[in-house]
Amino acid sequence: MSRDTSALRYGTAAGRGALTAIVLASGLAFLDTTVVNIALPAIGRQFDVGFSAMQWTVNAYLLTFGSLLLLGGGLGDRFGRRRIFLLGLASFSLFSVCCGLAPNILALIAMRAAQGAAAAVLIPGSFAMIATIFHGEDRSRAVATWSALVGTAAAAGPFIGGWLIDAASWRLVFLINVPITITSFCLAYRYFPDRPAETSSTRLDLRGAATVTIGLTGIIYAIIEGPLRGWRHPGIVVAGTTGVAFLLLFFRIEQVVPHPMMSLRLFHNQEFSAANLLTLGVYAGYNAALFITVLQLQISLGYSALAAGAALIPIELFLLILSPWVGRMAYRIGCWRLLTIGPLLCAGGFYFLLTSPAAHRISAVSFPASFCSPLALLLLWRR
Repeated sequence: MSRDTSALRYGTAAGRGALTAIVLASGLAFLDTTVVNIALPAIGRQFDVGFSAMQWTVNAYLLTFGSLLLLGGGLGDRFGRRRIFLLGLASFSLFSVCCGLAPNILALIAMRAAQGAAAAVLIPGSFAMIATIFHGEDRSRAVATWSALVGTAAAAGPFIGGWLIDAASWRLVFLINVPITITSFCLAYRYFPDRPAETSSTRLDLRGAATVTIGLTGIIYAIIEGPLRGWRHPGIVVAGTTGVAFLLLFFRIEQVVPHPMMSLRLFHNQEFSAANLLTLGVYAGYNAALFITVLQLQISLGYSALAAGAALIPIELFLLILSPWVGRMAYRIGCWRLLTIGPLLCAGGFYFLLTSPAAHRISAVSFPASFCSPLALLLLWRR
């Protein structure tokens, strides 16, 4: 069996350069899902917009990021991962500039959606590049380094974002991405092996990507705008109904297309389905709490952007410090025990917020985490 001489070694200059490019790109893509929260009050004041517009500033990114993530992985398989990774970096940098220079809230929301689409190309490419360009003996070290550095970036991101906002403007939260993406682009162009596409004949599931994006957009629009316009407003009814219809169509398409972007057969596995449902509930609660906490700290309690960012550091530090330990514990005591304890701790934390007069509104997001805990307990009992 011939050895792949093009594989990179972890300790070489080429290996370090390639890994740095991957860390910078994926770190930015993940960071932009949360760091913008710190800038929301400043954005709201400058554009004189309300709560729903601030929600769209965050959700437009998450919407395209989540719905196009699987398609982004398919693009790398078909056209070559190096090429798609570089395209994603260039697009992310361009749309970051557009966000930073946005003249109004509608332009900002549109560019955030485009930025999320670029991130959906970057993240699968980042994972795939670690798995394919490093020598087999060095992949685990590369993954461990990637996890630690991306976690550190996530921990420092809200604090740095708050400092940029207080020192200059919320626009720097987006513009600071440009030198980082340029650095990542240069390193990737220099050190990534130029390998041919793996499945150039595979057709992309464009119908699936389009239907899931339209479906999620309609449902999210109804959820965000419903409390303001009224749930019986014609626009809300049409948006919600259209969203549900397109999501049902998406599942139908995934059943019949030769190469679906999401294989529904995976959900025949009970553990896979339950783990995804639990993850959905916990992260829905966590992200909602993060969104509301930042607004509560700055708008209701008068925190500066820097102080609000600093207040979030303990959350990220716990994630950074405890994640490796929890990963080791999973092998010793089993995943389902940890997946039971985690949601219970989330629910307990949200209940504590319920008792705080300054933060009682945040506790409303405790319900998703609370609902996940009985599910995990049930699965643990069945095992």
